[in-house]
Amino acid sequence: MPPSGSDASVDVTIAIVTRDRRDELRRALRSALEQEGAIEVLVLDDGSRDGTSEMVRDEFPGVRVARYDDNAGVAVRRNDAASLARGRVIVSIDDDAVFTSPRIVADTLADFDHPRIAAVAVPYIDVGNDPAVGQQAPDATGRWVTSIFRATAYAIRRDVLVDLGGYDGRVDQFGEEWELSLRMLDAGYVIRLGRADPIHHHESPKRSWRRMDINSRRNEQLISWTYFPFPWNLLSMAWYAVKGLRNGLRVRRPSAAVIGVGSGLRACVAARHARRPISRAAFGFDRFVRSRARTGAAVTLAEAEAQLDLPGPRPKPQGGGWPGPARQLHAPLRRARTTVIEKVGRPVHCEACGGLLFRGLPLVWGGRVKFLGADRVLVRADWDKMNRMTFRHVERDLCDRS
Repeated sequence: MPPSGSDASVDVTIAIVTRDRRDELRRALRSALEQEGAIEVLVLDDGSRDGTSEMVRDEFPGVRVARYDDNAGVAVRRNDAASLARGRVIVSIDDDAVFTSPRIVADTLADFDHPRIAAVAVPYIDVGNDPAVGQQAPDATGRWVTSIFRATAYAIRRDVLVDLGGYDGRVDQFGEEWELSLRMLDAGYVIRLGRADPIHHHESPKRSWRRMDINSRRNEQLISWTYFPFPWNLLSMAWYAVKGLRNGLRVRRPSAAVIGVGSGLRACVAARHARRPISRAAFGFDRFVRSRARTGAAVTLAEAEAQLDLPGPRPKPQGGGWPGPARQLHAPLRRARTTVIEKVGRPVHCEACGGLLFRGLPLVWGGRVKFLGADRVLVRADWDKMNRMTFRHVERDLCDRS
């Protein structure tokens, strides 16, 4: 049975998000309409002002157009594509990319031959920049997987995208595919390296390198903070900040790198209570794939299944929400806190009976005066006529006198 919202007569929806790239989009649509199989083509116009939607309606009447007045970004529009798509698989390409053969979509659809495969990284070539074929399987016989896809060309199961909640709107272009890939790994799914002919990506002259630098540096900080387990989140934030600043100096755009890192740190502060770290199995697999890639090797599906959890919701860890290593670190910190309070803490006595209540250290937290150590006993705090903080036993029978 097809997922809710899909059409049994449509296997694949080719979705293209665009903004003010009418001429580039025209080439992309011509190649999309040549694809074999039961397909539909969907254009999501993210607030274009150059007549993009009108061009599509006039020249390509068989293409569906969703026109938006606001510029919400590619992450939001790809979520809109998941809501509007009729196919069970969504193939997404950039508006400045073209299909090089009519079999690419059909061959990509055939790569979804295992329940763990949630997405396929479609091979591509950055024409004019690098003749190498990116995200392509080493051979056509095995199932080869990766930990991230490039949004230039990919295919994803619509049901998985919807179940995961879509893209995170906070992580816009130049990072949105990384964020979604991490959550797919955490849910037990994999991204397959494609076997189809490569798509050609013709880099648009309207691309803003400064904007790309800023967004990339920002998203590196936010993704590391939100999804990496402790302490790798903090270590990765520092590493990406240094790497980003060095790259900014190398390409002579240091101000963009500084702005991006600063924007990312502010985003992390705003999201300080919204951490959703992935499992250590998923994080370890991502690092394993990256280490293999640095040596020019790939990872098989069998290796992925040996390391990842089963697809589906991840059970909560027993003993609370803290992961095991964090709990192991938390216990010695609590013991150290207790030792410090016992040795240097100020003795606090009951105002009524004079008996020792606890030893504590005064501090100001959140604009209020508190005693570190007072949480270990049941006491009542008050203020006397001299505006001094006083403490008493809560249970009156513990006092020597009333």
